[in-house]
Amino acid sequence: MDSLLTELNRTPRDADTANLNKRAHLNFRISSLYSMQKDYEKCRVYARESLRLAQQTSQARGIAMGLNKIAFAYDYESRYPEALDTFLLCCSRFRVV
Repeated sequence: MDSLLTELNRTPRDADTANLNKRAHLNFRISSLYSMQKDYEKCRVYARESLRLAQQTSQARGIAMGLNKIAFAYDYESRYPEALDTFLLCCSRFRVV
């Protein structure tokens, strides 16, 4: 996890598409690690950032993956209404991909 956080901090925060995509991917990987550690709040924080960055570059797959990760975090916390709403939004995005 530390190496991913270090790499994330070293990746420029400019508007370059390659950097935005890299930051989105790193945030998603970090959210996955927090999910495995059952820290769903931090999982959602990094997944939301991944989602935000994917939206900036119109990456449909990244948007769907971020939504899916957020939905699973809600599901694991038994927050079913939020999980369902987010899963449905995710499904609508995956149809595009």
